[in-house]
Amino acid sequence: MNSLLRSICASALVAGGAVGMMVGIPGAAFAETALGTSCGEPHAIAPNYYDGFGNAAPCTANFAVTRTGTATITVQVVPRPGNSRQDPHMWSFDISDCRGTILPGAAPATFTCSFGPGPHTVYVDKSIGDSYVDLTVDY
Repeated sequence: MNSLLRSICASALVAGGAVGMMVGIPGAAFAETALGTSCGEPHAIAPNYYDGFGNAAPCTANFAVTRTGTATITVQVVPRPGNSRQDPHMWSFDISDCRGTILPGAAPATFTCSFGPGPHTVYVDKSIGDSYVDLTVDY
């Protein structure tokens, strides 16, 4: 009986240690996705497309995690038909940790950013000339 109990305890310790090592690996995938909000076509019944000053509100995606990892951010700015403006749109991850620009009408661009535990926000500028912004964050 004692040898059986020792064998069960030893197996449990080995399995627990293996799981603990896998969970503690930095950059381990979370396999979750956050989609952008306030990213669509402006409409009278969608006032969150605009900020308090009548400007196009940013497209944002939010998530919170308990450990470090890597986010894969995909952004595309789709202009309104007939809009020829080519102003770069700024995107950022946690304001200044990871950022860049993308042009309206460009193919979807993918960026990779590292993060630590806690809440995170991906932000993409919009303009009145945009039809919508596609924002996906895989983490």
